[in-house]
Amino acid sequence: MSLLGKKVKPAQEFVEAVDCKEDYFVLRNGETRAILEVTPLNFPLLNEDEQASVISRYSRLLNSLYYYSQVLVVFSKINVNKYLVAQHESYTKSGMINNPLALAELKFTKELLESQNTLDQKFYVIVGHKNDAIDIARAELKTKTEHQIKELEKNGLQAKRLTGAKLEKLLIEMHQGNGKGRTFLDRCTPGVIEIGRDYIKCDDTYFRTLYLDEESGYPDMVGFDWIDSLFDIQETVCFSFHIHPSRDGHYEKHVRKAAQKLKRELGWHTYMKGEADEEQLDQREDALAMGRGSGRFKLFGVSVYIGIRARTLKELDRVTKLVTTKLNGLMMEAYPATFYPEEGFKSILPIGRDCYLKPRGQERILPTQVVARMFPFRSSAMADEKGVILGVDPDTKALVTIDLFSQTNPHLSVLAESGAGKTFAVDTIIHRYLLKGVPAIIVEPLHAHKRYCEAMGGQYIDATVSSDFCINPNDLPLIKLPGSLRSTVLRLHSFYSMAAGRPLTPKEANDLDKALYRAFEKRGITDDPKTMHNEPPLPAEVQDELYRLKSKDLADSLERLTRGTYSVLFNGQTNINFSSKLVGISTRNLEEAIAPLFLFNIMAKVEGILTKDKNPAIFVVDEYYRYFQGKKEYEPFALFLQAMIKSFRHYNTAVIPITQDIDDALDNAIAKALITIPNSILLFEQKKRNIETIDKEIVSLSAKAKDYLTSSGRGEGLIKSGGKYAKVEVIAAPELERLIVTDPNRLRELGVEG
Repeated sequence: MSLLGKKVKPAQEFVEAVDCKEDYFVLRNGETRAILEVTPLNFPLLNEDEQASVISRYSRLLNSLYYYSQVLVVFSKINVNKYLVAQHESYTKSGMINNPLALAELKFTKELLESQNTLDQKFYVIVGHKNDAIDIARAELKTKTEHQIKELEKNGLQAKRLTGAKLEKLLIEMHQGNGKGRTFLDRCTPGVIEIGRDYIKCDDTYFRTLYLDEESGYPDMVGFDWIDSLFDIQETVCFSFHIHPSRDGHYEKHVRKAAQKLKRELGWHTYMKGEADEEQLDQREDALAMGRGSGRFKLFGVSVYIGIRARTLKELDRVTKLVTTKLNGLMMEAYPATFYPEEGFKSILPIGRDCYLKPRGQERILPTQVVARMFPFRSSAMADEKGVILGVDPDTKALVTIDLFSQTNPHLSVLAESGAGKTFAVDTIIHRYLLKGVPAIIVEPLHAHKRYCEAMGGQYIDATVSSDFCINPNDLPLIKLPGSLRSTVLRLHSFYSMAAGRPLTPKEANDLDKALYRAFEKRGITDDPKTMHNEPPLPAEVQDELYRLKSKDLADSLERLTRGTYSVLFNGQTNINFSSKLVGISTRNLEEAIAPLFLFNIMAKVEGILTKDKNPAIFVVDEYYRYFQGKKEYEPFALFLQAMIKSFRHYNTAVIPITQDIDDALDNAIAKALITIPNSILLFEQKKRNIETIDKEIVSLSAKAKDYLTSSGRGEGLIKSGGKYAKVEVIAAPELERLIVTDPNRLRELGVEG
């Protein structure tokens, strides 16, 4: 019926998807569809070679297509309430919900998500099958989805088939269904459908579909980045790409006619200029057939739609103007599906139907190379529902989250110049994981993390010669097993070698081995786990055994640890107890030669604590290179840290090595290994000469990424995690910022005493 130029249609007749099964759904005409969800790449941050490789592999995927497919990119506002409920539940489960900083974090998260107009970005591939017996249709869908997943994985893209509740939820949300009723069709049906001249209203949401015109809708020069410009519309829109492979030479006939027409026109003009070259004209005419026949490219019919949704007509018009202005700036034109808004709307639904352009023969005919440059799986966001917020993209304000523990290698390297914001970033990560119940241990050469640890009720240990705590380096592992004594002796060879300040001679190494076993034996400790609960020998007892073995030089070198100034830290039974979920340890008041020894002891202690189960945990070594400095005598410390990084991934413990001594770290093989092993890396401001080394030896960087890192501000960096890149501006709640900021000027602005 008509109402003031508008048409109201029975809602169920409007819905195309009539039934949803476990992993597929059925359309009104009997056709079946399946949907894949794809994780995107941050394409602009890939270097030029990587971008070309992505396009090349995507070309191969396109050339392998023998069936129609749809790619749907959906930008929608994050469900703030849902996000906050999940955050609240995790804080409650960890027992942190009543902490004032937890409440501040909830408030900050809400304000962040609302004020930044943060968008969630989802990427889908829809494949289908025509009318057929259901068993045959399911088999065909399985073949097509597996083919897509395999080809996408070759491009470093993770894809998974939507099933069950997730599949039904997507269809209901995209149809604006009411979610109520006994049948899927009932749940997928909106309450009221109103069809206007160039828009559709589903209940209280307005939709308008724009399409790219086959003549003027595409840029004259197709680079790798025009899709990035298209996606840079930070509104609740969606982009629907319909890709129709040529069948029976259909598109080739159209192109050949156009080529022949062009040849005739070109031939006339060149003849009039006296420049006609018949052989060259023939080559141009045959170029299409040659490329097609050699398999270098195929032809596709491509339809591109932009779906806009808003709560009011005024808002719909505003976003429509914004989108068309953006396209005009790219020398592109888009038009609304005037008088056919229903066909336009169905073309942006995840139902695999090109309802407007294809029936009119107005899809754009393009070769593989051009379609590949429209590579759609690209996003500046790095969002993981299970991760923690790191910040936002400084340009697009897209949310950037990090989930260390979803990686097979959970470690994170942090590299930055002094004052670039590395401590701020790491404390932000630790804080948001701690509120979810993930414990953390931090060792540092200064007091950068002290205010935060104390404010969170954590345990902060300041190692000094007047300390009342001690760690016996001869401690056995927490879990006593056959062979534990031998592994402890091997570790102690490294410790006593560092204590000596030099590599041991072969005789000294043999004498130390004997001295250690004798000292343990006198305490009644053998390789039998039952004896390992006895107190271990003290370093002074090992020293006495060395004197008995006439290894005087080695024994003398241990004097400061056994009877001298630092005996209070080493020559006693361990009385330190890591009783808090957050532990900070500072070596600020220890001299340069002793700090690596103390930290070596700490690492041996926390190794047993963090690996006793496989619950997530974090271990941070701030300014790790300062404990090592590339010196031969401290190599055992660096090698032990390297072994921890390699082994801790099996126990779900993330090690975070941090350094500002980038020049020196990159020049030393062991130090460089400590930042190349982790699967994730966080880079802040860098010197130009360091960026080139980082690009060649640690992580590949594009020209844009290099420029960004040389000019980024404090707290702005680049994160690479799990093969994905994102620019990030690290942000924290004001209450947290007061505790973790280290810049003196900023501290004065906040009224905090440094």
